[in-house]
Amino acid sequence: LKKVKKEPVWKQETEIKKLEYEISLGLSLAFSDELYNRVSGIDNLIEQYAQNYGVEYTASGSFSKSVMFFPIQALVNFHLKKNIFLKGGVEYGFSSSSPQNVYRVTWDGNTEEHDFSLTNKLSYIMPFFGGELRFSSFGVYANLGLNFLSLNYQQNVDYSDGSYWSKREDTIKASGIGFGFLLGGKYRIQLKKKIGLRYEKNLSIF
Repeated sequence: LKKVKKEPVWKQETEIKKLEYEISLGLSLAFSDELYNRVSGIDNLIEQYAQNYGVEYTASGSFSKSVMFFPIQALVNFHLKKNIFLKGGVEYGFSSSSPQNVYRVTWDGNTEEHDFSLTNKLSYIMPFFGGELRFSSFGVYANLGLNFLSLNYQQNVDYSDGSYWSKREDTIKASGIGFGFLLGGKYRIQLKKKIGLRYEKNLSIF
């Protein structure tokens, strides 16, 4: 009879967990200083216009200074040793917003209305690789990726002053490629064997 050598259970589990496959969906906030955005320019333009003529203006509506993304990520983690992991994957994200703001400038009994309606669509896809250091449910990571970004921006401006009305529409479409570096930390909450929640905070350099 041939004797069959059995591996210890702990060793079998260690070998199986060398590779981890992960798919995640989430929400992400990016601020206008990090992305192309004409909101601050519009505010400054109206303010300079009012100051130049020495008149007051009011605004109804608001332009958000942050952009909400919906990222989808698929990655593979390779358990190198102890709490050190190598990782590689791809992330896709998209965002769409339609803010509106109406500025009213009053002078000599006349009221001008500047109605700005914006449509801002952003999407990107980023293959990446990096490393992660884990401490139980908490981890820190660094990723390097190649970012493919697409922008579709539309601005509609309606102007009226009681006797005159005009409408203008501007459209900007652009795309680009660039390297991105992400440094951050994350905290995991395991709900079930293959399902969990994750909170991340990172610094992005593009």
